[in-house]
Amino acid sequence: MCWFFTSFDSEFGVGEQYVMSASSSDGVTFTVDSGKRLEPVSEINPLLDPDIMPLSDGSFRMYYSEMQNDDSIRILSAISG
Repeated sequence: MCWFFTSFDSEFGVGEQYVMSASSSDGVTFTVDSGKRLEPVSEINPLLDPDIMPLSDGSFRMYYSEMQNDDSIRILSAISG
């Protein structure tokens, strides 16, 4: 199984926040996959709360949010290739 989560450049929650993925066969032990899955437009606009939905053609749609400069939140989506 593949799991998606947001992470910062720094372990202290500083810098760019982006979406990463990790794989697990048992739901207990995870291996972080290499590479970022989604990156924000800028460090000011962190990506938050990725959720995955399967589509009828076997692909997936990820819904996620992006914090805006005025503290509002945009909901965006991406489709797997």
